[in-house]
Amino acid sequence: MLYLFVAILAGVLLSAIGFIYFLIRKKKYGKKPLLISALVCGIFLGVAIPMGNQPSVSFNEYKEQSSTYSYDKYINDQVDVDAFVKVKGEVVTLDESVAGEENIFFLVTDDGQFYAKNNSGKEIKNSEILTFYGTYAGKKDIVTPAIRAQYFER
Repeated sequence: MLYLFVAILAGVLLSAIGFIYFLIRKKKYGKKPLLISALVCGIFLGVAIPMGNQPSVSFNEYKEQSSTYSYDKYINDQVDVDAFVKVKGEVVTLDESVAGEENIFFLVTDDGQFYAKNNSGKEIKNSEILTFYGTYAGKKDIVTPAIRAQYFER
């Protein structure tokens, strides 16, 4: 998947270079090559942007690689940033969407509270009990651990 994404980005770059070339040489080649290169660049960008937002690890890989840690380990900085984690809790104080499809909320567990971003692109409702699979983002403030949730189970 990564190689496909890189190939599409190369296509964006080449079509952008072609667009600039045909823009400079518009008198010689006319508008048709200019419009075609702009269209190709737009199509490549339209495919590349959603691909860049996809997690590079599948749901099954997250489930296999994720570990459950005690809340104390998060508080005492014993969990590595970007470690694959599994956290189960209740969604509370769901806020408005920011940065596209990322919902920001608190995930309340029996031991404590996590700050979480929903990167899955799926809707989450307030008061739902969910199991999240994602990466640990460190502490949002002095005491609240943060999770980047890529997948979840109801």
